Order: sequence, then structure tokens, then C-alpha cells
Amino acid sequence: MASKTMVVYMLTELETRGSNYFAYAISEDGDIHEMFIVSIGKSLAKTLAIKLKKDNFFVLANFSLNKQEECSYLRLAADKSKVFKTSKSFPLPKEKLEKFFNPTICTIPDALASPKKRKLSVEGKVAKVYDMKEGPTWKRRDILLADDITKKSICCKLWGEHSEKITEEDTGSIIKISNVEVDIYNDRHQLKSTTLTALEITGKKVSAEASYTIIGIDNEEQDNISMITECGNTYDIHSSLLEVTGLDLIEMTPFQCHLTVEGNMVKEIQMEYPGTTDL
Repeated sequence: MASKTMVVYMLTELETRGSNYFAYAISEDGDIHEMFIVSIGKSLAKTLAIKLKKDNFFVLANFSLNKQEECSYLRLAADKSKVFKTSKSFPLPKEKLEKFFNPTICTIPDALASPKKRKLSVEGKVAKVYDMKEGPTWKRRDILLADDITKKSICCKLWGEHSEKITEEDTGSIIKISNVEVDIYNDRHQLKSTTLTALEITGKKVSAEASYTIIGIDNEEQDNISMITECGNTYDIHSSLLEVTGLDLIEMTPFQCHLTVEGNMVKEIQMEYPGTTDL
């Protein structure tokens, strides 16, 4: 019995996602597909995956294709799908591939207004670096990118090796992240890294000084205290910089102070509230 076939050109190398494999491929009709090799048995998935090499044409058989408005999904089942080498080829659409490999650089407000699955590059300040999350076959670090002009921010999820390229020491730095994908989860826009993602620190973190009115304190952590300002900014301060406790600060709110900050971390605090002394 004849099976449905498709000729594809592999645009990226396969990468693991849990026990599955993922890559991008383009077909003769010019559609770019997200290709998944779905694992039935780990060894079966790997056997199929090692056949698919970047920059080569292949004939696929026994696959499923799900075309949606924002993306096309190509699913290969490790126990049923077949992969064949071929000399058959087709012209590659240069302009489309140029946009795929080098997507438009967007502002953070543009990213927040983008549709799901849009590929883009973005530049912003690293406002917060979250702890690494790890599983048996994966790791991920989330970072919060902020736009100093509009005060808007977006979370970017860095998977695999990309998660190791940013640490808490980079908080406050300006970073360019190329080739990320827009995702929408619980009605909130976020970005996630892809196999093509690249990170570049374009500006070192700088200190900023200003006077603020502090209206709230979170002192649940013993060493770090969080503060929120009247205009909605949040900053963390190490308890060693204070001569009073977090509980004392709560009693003092609202109070004015002069802060020197790097990213969301307070490096120096000077009290300005009437009736208090400098710390």
C-alpha cells in the first residue's frame, strides 16, 4: 500500500526536547515546518533522528502534518515514520529563508503585540534573572527583559545551552537575543529560545541614582528584602546594607530614600524621610 511522502530540506540540526527531537525543515511548497520526532522508545527516536542532517534533502513517509494559521507542524512517529536520503531537490526561497534566519529586530512593546509563533529578535535590559530549572533531560532559565523608555517587560525562556549564557551577574546589562519565538500562555506574551537563538551582551550594566518613595516592603527572605515604589518599580536590597530590620521598614512606610541601583538590585541606600537618619 502506497504511503504519503514529502521531500524536505533540513534547515537546522535536531535538538532534544525531553525524549523527543525537534528541528525546522522546509518543503517544496515553501512552507517552513516545525518537525517533531515523537519518541515511542528512546532508541527508536534516536535511530530516526541521526538520519536527518542539516543542509540535506530527505524523503519522509508515514508522517502527520498539521497546518495552522501561525505555523505548520510536521510529526514523525519513531515507530512508524520513515526517512530516506534522496538526490531530488527543489529551489530554496532565499528571501523567505533570510527572514527565517535573520528575523526583524523588535522593541519589547512590539514583541508584546506580536502573534504567537512569530520569530523575532529583541533587545532590552536584563531586569531579573531567575533560578535555573532542571529535569532529567532538560534545563531552563527565565529572564525578564525590560524597556527603560516604555517601562514594559517580557519574560524570555532560555532552554538548553542558552540557559547557561546568562547569570545573575548580568542583571542590569543590555542584551540582544536573536531568533526567539513568541509564545502566549495564560493570555500573557512571552519569548522562548529556539535552535537558532543567539545571545549578545551589547551594553554593560550601569548604576542609576534617584530618589524614591517606598510604599511597601516584603521581608520574608532573611537576607534579601524587596521594596516597591510609589510608581510601581520593585527593587531588592541585601539586609547587610541596612541598619534597621525589614520589620522596622514596614513601620516606616511610606518613606523617601535615595537609591543607587544596578538592574533591580540596590547597591546603596540613603534615607530622606523626615525624622529618620541616614543609613
